[in-house]
Amino acid sequence: MKKIKKKDFVRRMEEALHTAHFSLRPDVLKYFQEWKKRLPSSAEEIFGLYEENARFAKTEERVLCQDTGYIQVYLYIGRVCFDFPLQKTIEDVVRDFYRKNHLRMSLAHPLTRENTGDNTPVFINTEWTEKEGFECVILVKGGGSENVTRNRFFLPTENVQAIEDWVVEEMKTIGSKGCPPYLLGLCIGGTMEKAIAYSKQLLLKPLGASGDPMAQEIAHRLKERINALGIGLQGLGLGETVMDVFVKLVPCHIATLPVAFSLGCHAVRQAHFSL
Repeated sequence: MKKIKKKDFVRRMEEALHTAHFSLRPDVLKYFQEWKKRLPSSAEEIFGLYEENARFAKTEERVLCQDTGYIQVYLYIGRVCFDFPLQKTIEDVVRDFYRKNHLRMSLAHPLTRENTGDNTPVFINTEWTEKEGFECVILVKGGGSENVTRNRFFLPTENVQAIEDWVVEEMKTIGSKGCPPYLLGLCIGGTMEKAIAYSKQLLLKPLGASGDPMAQEIAHRLKERINALGIGLQGLGLGETVMDVFVKLVPCHIATLPVAFSLGCHAVRQAHFSL
């Protein structure tokens, strides 16, 4: 069984946090560059600003977005063991990283609104695998995209058309509140708490990633319908409202049909590492 050492984990975790905050995902940057060529000159300046922001963030270590968000961590644990307390170490690394880099502390008590002062707790999702190794994925989620998460219980007799109509209507209401162009993750099924969790996890997928054929069909229809709304990047009516749509279908109880979707803003900050 592979042993994960604390010093190796801390180093890689710090590197991943740095990447997530200061480096735009390559597939998203490529998307901006391609759309810059396809749209009229009126949009060229806007996409140019996206590119410039990404360049400054990487070369001058300025955060991609002033909303430095909360940290969501996905752990995929195989046949490994740790010589340190994993959750405590994750929170220690996040706490130190935010302080050292003078990042905004975004977490507060839900009622008093008193800031926690160190951007913890970290929200951790754990999955067990049969692999010989360990993978950690970091997602930095800001308040704008978090506030436009949606969920609903449908009657189990309702069809996919009703679900798609609901998503499109919700997107009309959301508009540009979460900083489009978006990534949209939609989970149909499971339990409500799992549907929300899976919908957020879908935001980690690269643009153009394929999936289950039925899910792909739903994603394709939704992308076309949402982009036809004309919201566009930053709500200016230019380009696409969603860069991509990902759908996950999960078995659910015969008497339920939970549905949830999450949005990732155009920065969609994430990084991962393996040990």
